[in-house]
Amino acid sequence: MTQAKTLERLVCDGNARGCVELFAEMPEEERRSLAPHARRLLKESWQALEDDPNRFSAKANSTLQEVTDCAARALWATASPSEMKKLGWRARPGRNDEDCLRIMANRRPAWLQDWCAWLLEEWPYCWTLVRQFVKQGLCDPPETDGYVLGMLACMGTYSRDDRPIAKALESERDLLEGLFWRLFEVEGGGDLSLAACDKYCAPEHGWTQAILDLAARGVLDRNRLLDASLDALNRDFAQFRAGWFSRLHEALQPNLEERAARVGKYLDLLASPIPPTVSFAMKACKLLQAKGKLPANAFLGAVEPALFAKSKSTAGTALKIIAALA
Repeated sequence: MTQAKTLERLVCDGNARGCVELFAEMPEEERRSLAPHARRLLKESWQALEDDPNRFSAKANSTLQEVTDCAARALWATASPSEMKKLGWRARPGRNDEDCLRIMANRRPAWLQDWCAWLLEEWPYCWTLVRQFVKQGLCDPPETDGYVLGMLACMGTYSRDDRPIAKALESERDLLEGLFWRLFEVEGGGDLSLAACDKYCAPEHGWTQAILDLAARGVLDRNRLLDASLDALNRDFAQFRAGWFSRLHEALQPNLEERAARVGKYLDLLASPIPPTVSFAMKACKLLQAKGKLPANAFLGAVEPALFAKSKSTAGTALKIIAALA
């Protein structure tokens, strides 16, 4: 029996293990010769699945899903990145991370790094698989926003991991030293942002509480968190997403000395195009002025945009501080 016939039989039988083992020691040239067959099998299996009238009911044909999953394994083992991209969401790993990991560990393609970056941009929920690639040395951590947002998706509200975020992060200490801090640099959008994740979960299960817990135990550097939250507000994120960083900053309860050390950052935020951010910075300036910790010349040099704020309260506070300084 030819390899093409063997592959077709394995896929039609939904024999996932046999499909993975077929390619385990196969040279790349032989793999590539089977790519057209794998693409055809995936297209045909998906067409059959989509034609199933009971697809979304309790009577759905589970065999059709098994065939489709098996055809996807054949595709990962044979196709080029461009061939997989053309098939779009049908080629994503989905629920078969372990087999995809084994296939790519055997295949070790030179393009795995770029493919992972593409996967994460299209489906951030593939982060768990990409993370396994990285941990096994199959590729470097992708330097993309998708890798950051994938961590947000797979450790937070939408995670299949039952562990609290703080515990999940502590088990991946290298993330705490690197990727975690990029959460303060990447805005995200839709359901994938720090603000959105915390909005749709109980406070005790959110990112804010996890960060506060880790900071209280000294796992995360408090000073760096204070600085990072203010720096994020200076990136002009959309108002909904920017608000998360100002709330985190205040939840950390910076003391007078910590605020005074960051007076320059607060003054910079007086020119923010986000009204609540300006109001947040003005409140910090008011606290500092009341304790004699607000440098008059620096404040006067930075306050002008706030005098034209849409919020009457913000502009009024600015005038009161100017009067007090005078």
